[in-house]
Amino acid sequence: MNNTQSAAMPLVENEQVNLLDSIVEESRIARNEEEHSRAKSLIGELAKEVMAGTITVSENMTLSIDKRIAEIDALISSQLSQIMHNEQFQKIESTWR
Repeated sequence: MNNTQSAAMPLVENEQVNLLDSIVEESRIARNEEEHSRAKSLIGELAKEVMAGTITVSENMTLSIDKRIAEIDALISSQLSQIMHNEQFQKIESTWR
């Protein structure tokens, strides 16, 4: 990475942090510093997923978030099912009965 790139990265990162701070403050969703930090983290993660195309944003943001939650729930359910039906896990589980 050259000096121009390394000098520009903190500026972009700083702008993103300031934007996240502004969003959290203007929405008034955080009542204290801990909630502010958590909200900023969640909004930042949401923005990353939107930029990566993981989440498709519609005019109804609640619907978009609910859809993503359902997708994550399906992934977790599938993974848990694979674990529960794994032969090694079933051997261990049989010792509990």
